[in-house]
Amino acid sequence: MSQCRDENESDGHGHGHSHGDHDHDHDHDGPDRGAEESLFSQINQENVRCLNESEPGAGKKVIKPWHERNDTTKYVESDADEQLIFFIPFTGSVKLKSILIKGGPGDSCPAKLKAQVSADVQTC
Repeated sequence: MSQCRDENESDGHGHGHSHGDHDHDHDHDGPDRGAEESLFSQINQENVRCLNESEPGAGKKVIKPWHERNDTTKYVESDADEQLIFFIPFTGSVKLKSILIKGGPGDSCPAKLKAQVSADVQTC
């Protein structure tokens, strides 16, 4: 384990410091940390819904396990405007730390994300 990580193992967050002639900020999450902390198995896949999707069911397909995150064959596009509304139910209580959204080429990526906790199932 690195000295930097040893110094702040209990912090649970990133920090900045100096190494000789340069400074930098970083966190302590390794490249495989996403697989360890993925909530994919906690998502109620059958009840995932997407409003405004151009192809029915495409919204469900983009909710993928960590090892499929770079698969660009699964994507969703809006049929009416530039807005997609996802309802992603969990099977129990979870602690959401981050969300990975991968946009497409050029300007085909989200400009905003709004998240609601405990949204009513009937609204979707």
